Amino acid sequence: MTDIASLRESAAVILPELVGLRRELHREPEVGLELPLTQGRVLGALAGLPLEVSVGRSWVR
Repeated sequence: MTDIASLRESAAVILPELVGLRRELHREPEVGLELPLTQGRVLGALAGLPLEVSVGRSWVR
């Protein structure tokens, strides 16, 4: 199997999960740059993956 075919196959496997996450995020939209619910859900979805994730600072007004 070629690298592109392997990548497409891997993407197809996680597609339903990604669609579900997108729909979940859009059910409860947040406005502006304050996105605590969105950030929490995305970080939760990334948990367990071999990634180093950094988040921006919270801006206090």
